[in-house]
Amino acid sequence: RAEEAQAANAAGRAVRLEGELRLSRQELRAEQVKAEAAARHEAHSKAEDAQAQLRAEVRAEARAQRAEERLGAEERRSAELQDRVRDLEAQLQQSRDVALDRVEMRLQAEESRTGCLAEKVDK
Repeated sequence: RAEEAQAANAAGRAVRLEGELRLSRQELRAEQVKAEAAARHEAHSKAEDAQAQLRAEVRAEARAQRAEERLGAEERRSAELQDRVRDLEAQLQQSRDVALDRVEMRLQAEESRTGCLAEKVDK
């Protein structure tokens, strides 16, 4: 009788332990599923952050490229304007030289005429 009681006791304990083990396994599986979901969520969040960062970098690079292109265009325009200024200065100097030559020729002609008139008056 004592052996039967011990056997029944042991069987009851085995059933209880088996139930606890099953419950622990279920809790462990639930924790694993929860941890996996959290890890997936974190990985997805990090991937989205990385994509957003990459898009921001691409936009910044595109802005920098456009700024470089504008700068190059402005530098070319500046060089063209400097060339145009030099051309205009050269044309202006040439016009001044021509005008000065004409004034000198008129002055010489006037001096020559005045000199001829003075000689006629002196005679």
